[in-house]
Amino acid sequence: MEDNGAVGGTAKDWVLRVVLGRDPEMDHPGPPPIAEHPDLLTIDTELERIRAGEPGPTTILTHRLRVVHRRGVRIAAVLPAPVEHTARLVFADRTVVVIRSEQPYDLPDLAVRLVRGERVHLTRVAPELDAVRLVLTTQSRRVEVRATGFDQAD
Repeated sequence: MEDNGAVGGTAKDWVLRVVLGRDPEMDHPGPPPIAEHPDLLTIDTELERIRAGEPGPTTILTHRLRVVHRRGVRIAAVLPAPVEHTARLVFADRTVVVIRSEQPYDLPDLAVRLVRGERVHLTRVAPELDAVRLVLTTQSRRVEVRATGFDQAD
């Protein structure tokens, strides 16, 4: 069978050819073999994880927050968390997530608005690498926070 310049073979062969510029069938000095190259082991492990359908660190959190958003679950409270500049976002269905804000005054402002009876709405859920970005809106404000994980109310 002729190669005709097509890149075929396994994912490891593709990485060797395209990323490292090596022909996996030729034995010549160059970057370490695949078994010894830490970056390629990480890529290989990540490919296997994706193929197996294993959830990433924020996959479950993203899914749960999308369900909460889709169902229109009311935000019940914003409570203090033990870590500085974080809070617990409590939904009416008892889902509790830890959130962090870029601006230090955003979280206390949301808490006060909820205590005064103003509605705070979850209007957007966007997954990121290590967190889930949430957009919360009130009658007069739009606040972006990052949900970093699940928690429980005290």
